[in-house]
Formats: sequence, structure tokens, C-alpha cells
Amino acid sequence: MVPAAGLPAMPRGYSARAVPPAELAGHSIDADTAVQAERFAAGMLCLGLFGRQDALLGVIWLARDRHEESLLGVRLRLPENSAWDGGLWIDEQRRASRAFPALWAGVRQWLEGEGLQGTVSSIADYNAASIAAHRRLGARTIGQVAVLRIGAWQCTLSGRLPTRLSFRRWPEIRIAGA
Repeated sequence: MVPAAGLPAMPRGYSARAVPPAELAGHSIDADTAVQAERFAAGMLCLGLFGRQDALLGVIWLARDRHEESLLGVRLRLPENSAWDGGLWIDEQRRASRAFPALWAGVRQWLEGEGLQGTVSSIADYNAASIAAHRRLGARTIGQVAVLRIGAWQCTLSGRLPTRLSFRRWPEIRIAGA
């Protein structure tokens, strides 16, 4: 979990706001229109980072209450005081700039406006760069999930919950509060 209190303040020259589907369609980001439509249909918010001349520099996708993790085939129930963060993108030409901290500053503003204390995300244990970046933001591990699929059977293991063996995908995992 990344605590809102540890996220940076917005640097000068940047702003963040929700980007509706019609506006996002006019920009080129890493998620194609089908992925964008899927995320909006799932109730996710696209938070955009803007620079001078109102240029879109990056986005992050945020959700409340639950998240369906398609890679794992599980539904995650989020703590009431948290949001899901995922799908972060920064324009290639801005990756060495203050755009990353500015985007996270936008997340902080959004969290505070919603009365939330932090964000939760799923990071593969082999993704050392993402784990390190989240740790620099003050993130801490709040659980682990492993999934084993054999044909139509799925075994879902979670460090804090009982093992679930199901013939179908999408068991629900309730994430403990922060």
C-alpha cells in the first residue's frame, strides 16, 4: 500500500485532473482504445497529468471498492480507505522529468479529495523496478497472492486468506485494511 501522506506535493507547472473517455480518445497513450473502454467500463477513473499549454504528460488509472485482476483471475475487494492504482503511463519524452512525482502528486490530491488514505496495486515479485519505485513512495507489502491453473481448475493462495480451489476463475480476495 502507498500511503497518501507520503506522496509528493504538486510541483509548479503541473496539474492533474480526471480525463473522460471522449477527451482521452484524442490522445495517444500506451493503452489502446479497447483497453481504455474496458477500464472505463470497469468504473476506473483516468487521472491525467498536464503540463504547460495543457499537454497530456501521463495518466494513471484509479478504482474504488474492487478491482478485477485479469492476469491472476481474481477479484480484489479493497479496504474502504484505499483505491486501486494501475496502468501508469508517462510520455517517453517526459520520463526523465518531474512528471513521475507530479503524477503521484495528482494521485495524492485525488486521494485527499476522496477522503482516502492510500493506494493498493499488484506488482509481480520479479518486477524489481516497480517494487523499488513504490518503496520510494513509502509503499509496504500488505499481502501476496499466487495462482496455479491446470486446465479449467484454479488454485488461489493468499498469505492472509485460506486457499481457494475453484473450477472457475475469479474468486474474491478481501484485502485487509491498512
